[in-house]
Amino acid sequence: MDAEIIIKWGFIGCGEVTEKKSGPAFSLVPGSKIEAVMSRNKEKARSYAERHGIPKWYTDAQELVDDPDVNAVYIATPPSSHATFAIMANTFSLRSFADRLVLMTKGSSKIVPIFLRGFSDA
Repeated sequence: MDAEIIIKWGFIGCGEVTEKKSGPAFSLVPGSKIEAVMSRNKEKARSYAERHGIPKWYTDAQELVDDPDVNAVYIATPPSSHATFAIMANTFSLRSFADRLVLMTKGSSKIVPIFLRGFSDA
């Protein structure tokens, strides 16, 4: 029998999106668990983790990415920072998800498709 795959999420950002929009669904999906959250604000990270029964919280995204118990990252920050965090997560072979990446160019920005490591190549 194959072992069940558990996706252990780390949230980079724990604001309105993770609180009320997409965040609650992560703990409702079978095989999905929120393992850690990160916010630059220590009290916000700690409070979020405590209120949602999440075992770990960080104030540094690199520490979350380095956590050996996290095998996927949900990027819940302003779109202008999605690319930075997606590259960070993918550098460490973590799966990552963001609803969009924004390409910043001189004088403009564009929403571009996301081409990140997916779960199908696990």
